[in-house]
Amino acid sequence: MPGGSRIPASVSATLAAPAEDPMHMPTDVALDSAGRIYVADGANDRIVIFRPDGAFERAVKAFGELALDRPVGLFVDSADGLWIADSGNNRLVVVPAGNRPPLAIELPKDEGGRPFEPTDVA
Repeated sequence: MPGGSRIPASVSATLAAPAEDPMHMPTDVALDSAGRIYVADGANDRIVIFRPDGAFERAVKAFGELALDRPVGLFVDSADGLWIADSGNNRLVVVPAGNRPPLAIELPKDEGGRPFEPTDVA
């Protein structure tokens, strides 16, 4: 977590998406320098975002033109850019801070011609 930030236990115990659209098997969590919490909800093809107090903010299925498919790994860099292991699309997605456009990093295929399915990013 940037700057050594941690999610307080009192907040992490309350993280929940709206009851009509709950998370299903979340796989990773990242925290930005403002305390915003990002949860990879790959089974629902989205990232769920919570405010620092643990309140639901929004769920995101696409960043710009980049629709997510099984995002399972997350990382927030020192500039508050969100990095996503977008497993189903065989790529990494980088969402820079400051409303700059997102970037897709396509991954090469392995020696057998099979696409990589990234599961984490650091």
